Amino acid sequence: MTITYTQITPTEIQTIETLQDGRFRSSALAKVNNEWYSGDNLVDLTNKTVEWLDIPTYEAEQDAITALQTFKSNRQSQLDNAVVDANGFLFDADEKSIGRLSYAISAAVEDGMIDTDNVEWSLADTPTGVMTSVTLADLKLARKLAVQNMSTIWAIS
Repeated sequence: MTITYTQITPTEIQTIETLQDGRFRSSALAKVNNEWYSGDNLVDLTNKTVEWLDIPTYEAEQDAITALQTFKSNRQSQLDNAVVDANGFLFDADEKSIGRLSYAISAAVEDGMIDTDNVEWSLADTPTGVMTSVTLADLKLARKLAVQNMSTIWAIS
């Protein structure tokens, strides 16, 4: 029977015990006041071989993960709250709105509408359900600007 000790965080050590029949048993030690415990039992690691964690490297990796998550969250917030101005009309420019603009434009074109024809649209600066008369050209411009805005946001590095 052998036990390996691997520090996986600054306050946790994973133990893996290899039993005589080849099975494994795993548990964890927790660091409390600079001492290691298994449950309520103090564990003396003095004569144990422990694979110690490189704390500065671990902290740098955690900082990098946090920074990436923050970056992605901020970028998604920008995308979710995007608004573009197309000929004085404010259009929602999030990914779902880009899809809606695309569907509306496709349907209008299939119906034979031209750029100067009017379409009723719910704008970003009007209450839900309030429709505003815009042209098909306004919808096309809004979609183009929304896609450009999304590309700009995604290009941030």
